[in-house]
Amino acid sequence: YDDVNKNKTYNIFDHDHIFWFGDLNYRIEESIPMEDIFNAVNNKETNELWLNLRKNDQLVIEKNKGVIFNEFKEGEINFLPSYKYQPGTNQYDFRLDKKLRAPAWCDRILYRHSSKYPDSITMILYKDSNIYISDHKPILGLYSCDIRISLIDKEREIYQGLLSILDRWENSNTPKLELIDKNLDFGVLNYNIDRCMNIRLKNIGGVFAQWSFVPKLEDEFVCLGWLKLSPKNGILAPGESTEIVVRISPDSETINQLRDDLNMRLDDIVVLRVTRGSDFFI
Repeated sequence: YDDVNKNKTYNIFDHDHIFWFGDLNYRIEESIPMEDIFNAVNNKETNELWLNLRKNDQLVIEKNKGVIFNEFKEGEINFLPSYKYQPGTNQYDFRLDKKLRAPAWCDRILYRHSSKYPDSITMILYKDSNIYISDHKPILGLYSCDIRISLIDKEREIYQGLLSILDRWENSNTPKLELIDKNLDFGVLNYNIDRCMNIRLKNIGGVFAQWSFVPKLEDEFVCLGWLKLSPKNGILAPGESTEIVVRISPDSETINQLRDDLNMRLDDIVVLRVTRGSDFFI
């Protein structure tokens, strides 16, 4: 947890180490007769019976199918099933007044480490205990874990440094154009005579710059009808410049408006947009 990730929502699998343990209630497959299960646990030294019992453990079967506990590990089981004991004893429950249950490894400890830190959990011990207060015998696990310690001040320093590098990279890769004469005054116009002025546009950045004239917010056209721009778009290499011709050529509608209002001024604002850069208002 830090200032950078304080708004992130974490779940179980965001942790570096996960231990999942308890009474998971998995049993030995029902296809194995109860008599065979008791023979196997009472004759653990008989390797064939014992291995057959382990292979038919439901948790092992489901994990091998990839159905549950993917990426979780479990230590090798060399202890007797943890269920079902007669409370207070080390004997499986054969009492006639109780429902007979086949022994099973119900109680388990599974663990998982993040893919960022492989082999960061080492199992040292996995065994049953000598606690007999329940019909379950508790399981013990001892593990060595490599724990990542965050140096918050150093982390923040590196983060700020990376932001600074990113800002410099972004600035150096942002198209930059220089526009001379953003305000053009054509003075007094004469009827039926076009007037032209030039705008000089230069790429002063380090990358190619694409530019174009675009309509203002809710306008449909780049400029009013009496104003002509050429060219209306282009691409400039670093250090390259171009001349934009701004021509005033009053159309018939404008002439009629001027005839009705001799004090009318012709003015407009055009927007020159640089892709991934700034806008110029002329």
